[in-house]
Amino acid sequence: MGLPKEEDKAFVRRLKKQSTKNARVRYGKIFGVALLLAPLIWLEHYLVGQGTYFTGILLTVYICSHVFDVKAQNARDDLLDRAKIERALTSYKTPNESTLWLGAFMDSFWEDLIEEKIATIVYDAISGIIAEKKPAFVSKMEIESCGFGSNPPNVNNFVVQGTDDPDLKVMEFDVDFNGKDFRLIIKAIGADEYMLLKGRHFSVKLTALGFKFRARLYIHKGTNMLFITAVNRPKFYLFDSHMAGISPKAIPFFNVKDFLESSFEKAIVEPKRVVLLMEEIILGRLPAEPHGGKLKLQVRSCESIPVSDAKYLMMPQIVVSTDLNTFRSKVLKGSDPDVDESYDIEVNGAKGCVELLVIDVNNDNARIGTSRFDFAIARGNCTTIWTENVAGLPMCKKLEEEEEEGWEADLPIKGTNGMMKVVISSVKWEFDEGAAASLSPTRKEPSTIVLFIIKARHLEGKDRGGTSDPYALVKYGKSYSKKTSVITKTTSPIWAETFVFERRHGRHGDIIDVEIFDKDKVKSESLGKCKISLKGLKYGHNRKEWKHLRNCSSGQIFYSVTHKKGTPFNISHKDLFADAGLTNTLVVSVVEAKNLIKADKDGDSDPYVSLEYGQTKKKSEVFSDNLNPQFNFFALFPYSADEKTLNLVLKDYNRVGKAKPLGSVKIDVQTLGERESVEDWFPLKGVPTGQVLVQVYRTKAGEENDGDEGGIRLTPDEGDNFSRKRKSSIFSFKVKNPRKLSVIE
Repeated sequence: MGLPKEEDKAFVRRLKKQSTKNARVRYGKIFGVALLLAPLIWLEHYLVGQGTYFTGILLTVYICSHVFDVKAQNARDDLLDRAKIERALTSYKTPNESTLWLGAFMDSFWEDLIEEKIATIVYDAISGIIAEKKPAFVSKMEIESCGFGSNPPNVNNFVVQGTDDPDLKVMEFDVDFNGKDFRLIIKAIGADEYMLLKGRHFSVKLTALGFKFRARLYIHKGTNMLFITAVNRPKFYLFDSHMAGISPKAIPFFNVKDFLESSFEKAIVEPKRVVLLMEEIILGRLPAEPHGGKLKLQVRSCESIPVSDAKYLMMPQIVVSTDLNTFRSKVLKGSDPDVDESYDIEVNGAKGCVELLVIDVNNDNARIGTSRFDFAIARGNCTTIWTENVAGLPMCKKLEEEEEEGWEADLPIKGTNGMMKVVISSVKWEFDEGAAASLSPTRKEPSTIVLFIIKARHLEGKDRGGTSDPYALVKYGKSYSKKTSVITKTTSPIWAETFVFERRHGRHGDIIDVEIFDKDKVKSESLGKCKISLKGLKYGHNRKEWKHLRNCSSGQIFYSVTHKKGTPFNISHKDLFADAGLTNTLVVSVVEAKNLIKADKDGDSDPYVSLEYGQTKKKSEVFSDNLNPQFNFFALFPYSADEKTLNLVLKDYNRVGKAKPLGSVKIDVQTLGERESVEDWFPLKGVPTGQVLVQVYRTKAGEENDGDEGGIRLTPDEGDNFSRKRKSSIFSFKVKNPRKLSVIE
């Protein structure tokens, strides 16, 4: 497979420059190794005798040159092979030529790019499945690792399809993956209802996997971008699966093979599209990655917007949202309005996406449809933009840095037959000083993310009464996944719950995934999801906003996120909330209890904490068979100067019958000053023994609003219908210089 005739001189110069650089590095390494071995050669001469200098030097130079020359040659061959693939990307027309090209492409890029993307898609999908519907004998189940291995799939049965776009080439082919080094490890803990499994840790392992499906490959000549789509649902089959840490005889009713196959089948419900940016792979990393930039977007007009409700006059509005910005257009009129508005959008990192949501202001901001486009930096500080046309086929465009006119595109409004006319400009990329010279990543300081999931509004009503039982699932990276409590019978829940975790650095460290579900006995149904970006969030800074949910007809979520220096357990109670944006809030942490009474016949108790302040009640999870529980239970309450008492009750949980009291404490919080932290051991009243360690912090007073200015309000919006009994997230804090609170007898 040779290079096509139309290769340009700049590409050849680039290869020669890379080859010269490799040669300089090779000779430098040879000289360095020779210097390191010189003392050994001198020692050999001193111990053995004359005549060994020349031989040792020749031997050293020969070995070094041979070893490094082989490595350099392999690197040059790999670079040339990848260059051939890139240059031949759109040159082949027959199925036989396409087979040769795609086979070489899979061999070269599978391990570097494709495998990781597919593994991430499968990981996220299966994590959601096992989180919602796990086996009954399991109390907790989560994925430990997932990878498709280094063996690329076999591809055959090509069909080259014609398109109306001369810059677009489409091929269909069969994919047959036989992953002998595939791995999927799921860790689990046995449920209390099964005596043989109670509290036992075991794992489900899948070490070989195969699947077949028909794929469609879109190749855009102008940008060297690939879009891979599954034409049909993949068929999975397992080779080797087993359980470790438990005997199959303990659960004869459970078939691990059927469970895993069912999970994979449910994971790939819809074809998944993967975008591969060839330019970022062929010649290695860009010389300098931008920290952000500016993107100018002009929305000219909309066409054929459907009327959401015939009772109302159509008054559409466009909400332009990114990870950092949210803009609203003027309120429009009619189904074919002229917009003529421009937006200066801030960009963080080397890529991003823009979503344009169309709502009907005159119909309670009902969602009509959405459009979106993605963009990324390309060589020469250009911008590559991609989206879909009305037919669902990919559209791509590369804009030069100096190109002022931009790209005029017709974006389909998904969910409707409408269209939005926009002009997208090239991003003005911004680089840090000295970024081009810094090729190695710097070591990052440990830091902490504090995420407050405050509330949501206008959620879809999935139940018969037009309400839902919503809860939020927060995921960060591949290891952090926690839920809020369930708020029953509402479409505007208030959770006021906090999630604290250490900041990760790398490809998946800048995004927090939040999805809202409607709790159901059979299967929880999604009410929408969103991504919270951490890019550009500096130490000590707070970001709070209402964010529209995606993949739903309506819904918004209000959150606050703060970036702190240090690990979670090194941050004091007071400092944790200093920049969080909370106002008029009482923060309570029940850390632990000791010497509780024995409420059960077996000499143990199953304690949990119940807190009440004003009209709000919250309770912790249950700690089974424990007289000295480490609760680390955390709760937020709207502070009121008229409310004097915080009621704390410890109870023993019983499956049948009423919970037994383990003691109570009434704490006077009225004397607590603004931004003041306290901590103390309180003796439990009404029982002979028992103490509880409580930490309390009161935030600053301030104006309550949910805008960009002022503090975050924990009180409900007008018309909100919500239940006040709910659990809170779990976390512990350190209090600096605490003082004691008084106890109300």
